[in-house]
Amino acid sequence: MKKATLLDAVPATSDQTSVWYDLGEQKAYAIVCALSGVDVKGTMSLEACVGSDNPNTDASAVYAAIPNSSQAVDNSTDVVYNVDGAGYRWVRVKWLKDSGTGNLTAKIEVKEPNRM
Repeated sequence: MKKATLLDAVPATSDQTSVWYDLGEQKAYAIVCALSGVDVKGTMSLEACVGSDNPNTDASAVYAAIPNSSQAVDNSTDVVYNVDGAGYRWVRVKWLKDSGTGNLTAKIEVKEPNRM
């Protein structure tokens, strides 16, 4: 299993977008977005990118919100995404703040395909 930190205790008092994570050929992953602080409110979502070798450095990369990934956050509630069957290569976390003070940490775990 591969693990990485996408956002590391960044201020939840401003909008945040993580770096792109390269899923490669993997189709299953989980992302946990943990909020700490006082009455943090906002919207968490995921974005996908296809057709780029590295959207972190490719200004012409095309990306879009992953359907049904938008989650309203109230009272510093954590968000968990469990995805199986991803058809895109790149994924990232997006946070749009409303109010409150605190920090945001987002981590991903990518499952290797079953070996037969």
